[in-house]
Amino acid sequence: MWSEVQEAGPSASWVELPENGWGALIGWAAGRENLRRHPSSDADRVVTGYIEHDGVRHHFEGPFTAADRQGVDDDIDSYLRDADVPPRPGGTSG
Repeated sequence: MWSEVQEAGPSASWVELPENGWGALIGWAAGRENLRRHPSSDADRVVTGYIEHDGVRHHFEGPFTAADRQGVDDDIDSYLRDADVPPRPGGTSG
């Protein structure tokens, strides 16, 4: 099903799904006729968070790396696998 989903640009008549396993399951349940892919890039994405050491939080910020992308995709695929849904093809967004 995933490979049959059409590509389309943003539109006011579509809602972007969250980039997680739940969002992917919603897309699968909606079916290819109610789902669209769109090109995206991680180039401007930033990872933020904090590390706590001795009770003190240290904020950090850095680029969203290829390893970060792989981690997100692996988590989504794991969620889909647990639901007996095939993984999305690589580079899929939406």
